[in-house]
Amino acid sequence: MIQMTDKEFENFCRVMQENYGIDLKKKRVLIEYRMIAEVKKRGMHSFQEFLDAMVKDESKELQYTMINQLTTNYTYFCREMAHYHYIETDVLPNLDKDLNELRILVAGCSSGQECYTLLMMLEEYRLLHVLPSIAMVGCDINNAV
Repeated sequence: MIQMTDKEFENFCRVMQENYGIDLKKKRVLIEYRMIAEVKKRGMHSFQEFLDAMVKDESKELQYTMINQLTTNYTYFCREMAHYHYIETDVLPNLDKDLNELRILVAGCSSGQECYTLLMMLEEYRLLHVLPSIAMVGCDINNAV
């Protein structure tokens, strides 16, 4: 049975933090549970072997596999309503009145429900206030979503 060593856990955490800004220091079970099948599927004998192969993999397939396995893809409509409230009460009233376009990047939004929530909120706001045209892009580090 393959078990994750303390050093391997630290290495996974370091790679995810340094390369993607994702803190997994409290997620040892998650890393172990989600990566064990990938390690076994490739006939590897340790988690470190996966990390070593990932560094050498010019195709980046193993890197994408790790990202897709270790990101959660948590998304839903009206998620983190305090953020939308802040945008409505503090950001929008202070927009430059001469702004022609409002460009918005919604990062870490998995399948996009947060984008739709924001657009609905902005369109409701537009009913009572002047807003410029809106361009929005949603993205996520996980290429499966």
